[in-house]
Amino acid sequence: MIDYQQPLGFPLFGSLSIEPFGIVAALAVLTSVWVAQKRSEQMGYDYDLVRQYSFWYIVVAGFIGAHVFDTIFYRWDDWMKDPLLIIKIHMGISSFGGILGAVIGYFLFVWKHQVPKLRWMDMTAMAFLPGFMLGRLSCTLVMDHASKTGFELSNITDYPFVFEYYRFTSETSATIQKVQVLNLGFYEFLYLAMMLVVLIALYLWRRWPDGFALGYFLVLYAPVRYFMEYLRPESSDPRHLGLTFAQWTAIASLIIGLVIWFYSFKRQRVADYPPRIFLDSGEPAAESAGKKQ
Repeated sequence: MIDYQQPLGFPLFGSLSIEPFGIVAALAVLTSVWVAQKRSEQMGYDYDLVRQYSFWYIVVAGFIGAHVFDTIFYRWDDWMKDPLLIIKIHMGISSFGGILGAVIGYFLFVWKHQVPKLRWMDMTAMAFLPGFMLGRLSCTLVMDHASKTGFELSNITDYPFVFEYYRFTSETSATIQKVQVLNLGFYEFLYLAMMLVVLIALYLWRRWPDGFALGYFLVLYAPVRYFMEYLRPESSDPRHLGLTFAQWTAIASLIIGLVIWFYSFKRQRVADYPPRIFLDSGEPAAESAGKKQ
């Protein structure tokens, strides 16, 4: 049993402080941008174009999508009471909503700049995974994804890493109770860390076709996220036709990942595979738009 204490922020002045969640979340964004830039340099893409893509089309679009989809699928009743909630970006985010927002940003970028679709998609996936892993660490610090309590999960002590802490019995109650929960954000952090280590090992071992990294993330992450959703309380994760928004998105992600894998291996020649990470030079060089001149 792990005794959970929410970490304190670092006071600045007045009521302002820097929260650990924000620090790790910022580190997650910077890590993803750095990985994207390093991978793009290896493949010969223009730095300014990649920086523009990373910030506006992935980070900004991702945060907007994270809030918009969270509002629609998790806070519908609150939105009906407060129509301006949809533009209050700080009022709730969803991880799969962020992914969908980034996907929309990616297609807008590809349409505008006419870059090789699968190669840029793969570069995005490779940069996204370490950032997503650190993002889940930030969620872990603030218990942002607590499971159903021990009152609802009778076998909760059979799981590893059970957290125990005090919380209000409801949003409007002043009564505090001690509960046992699973920190699902911590489970995801550990799983994503394992996925990252394996992905790095695979790309150190050999070259893979464009689309492999994206398919890898979707196919391996989606089933785990799907089943973890059953541990989430309905009060925070409402069901739509029996499943949560994340579960429906996970089903679609798994199908898309398998299709991308099939297409990648079936339609590409080994000679056209992008370079391994760290070890290879930029050959075969990136074709089409975005290439350094």
